[in-house]
Order: sequence, then structure tokens, then C-alpha cells
Amino acid sequence: MWLLRVNLLLITLLSVGLTMSSAQQASSTSPSIVFISPEQIKDIGEQVTLNCSIANVKNYIVGWQKSNRDRTKESNIISLGVQLAVTEDRFRLNFTKENNAANYVLEIHDIVNTDAGLYECQIQVNSTSKITKTVELQVRHPPMLLENQHTNTLTKAEGEDAQLVCR
Repeated sequence: MWLLRVNLLLITLLSVGLTMSSAQQASSTSPSIVFISPEQIKDIGEQVTLNCSIANVKNYIVGWQKSNRDRTKESNIISLGVQLAVTEDRFRLNFTKENNAANYVLEIHDIVNTDAGLYECQIQVNSTSKITKTVELQVRHPPMLLENQHTNTLTKAEGEDAQLVCR
């Protein structure tokens, strides 16, 4: 009887060990986003490159999605897998895969104001979950000069105070 209890205990411990080992192995082979570009600040008309590097990509679907900074409006799918979902020529997607690592590079040329927002790299794990990382693109606007505001000349002697009004 004592030997039977020891065998049952040993079988239980081995079973728990195998279960833990399988769980650890599954988590180490799950896909993950190991790099995403830092925040980008660009001027209108410039180009931006957003990079998303995936480890353990296997056959998972990776995509880019854009949403507004406040995330109140619906988001737009930019790419899904290696295909662009937008038809604008300003967008390009470059994809490289080596072994079990992949790199998804989204390029936006001739940036316009509406390109500003949050760009999210997503790995679709299953029908209810995904792994994501986000990079923000801020778009700077050139200063706007009001008509007849810049034509006034202000002449002062060296050392005199000058008052300039910005509107």
C-alpha cells in the first residue's frame, strides 16, 4: 500500500512537471513584438518609416492599423499580412522573414495632416486575442502668416526694446 502511494505521488509529480514544461515551452514559442519604432514627428510632405519586428512569427497574421490619438473614432486597417489594405500610392509595405523572425516596415510618403495618429502593429493570435504595440505619428504644420502682418517694418536702435505681436 505504501509503495502504491509513492508511485501515485511520483506519477502526479511527473504529470505536474510535464504540464508546467509544456506551458513554459508554449510561452517561449508564442509570437511577440520585439521592436517597434519610437514616436515619430514629421513635417507635412515628408516620409516616415514605421518598423515592427516579430519573434516566433510562424504562420500568424501580422498587420498595421491606424487610429486617432484619442482613440474615439474607429480605426482603419492599413495592412493585413503582406498586403496593403489601402490603395493610396503614398503607402508601401516591406516584409522580410528569416527563420522564425519577421519584419514589417510601413512607409508613408508625402505625409498629410490626416496621417497623424496611432499606428498599431498587431499579431492576430486567435479569434478573440491579439498582441499589439503602438507608435504615434505626429504631423507638424508650417506656420501660417496672415496677410499684411509680415509687411510692417519695425526699426529700433541697438539696445532699445522692441515689441512683436504674434497672433
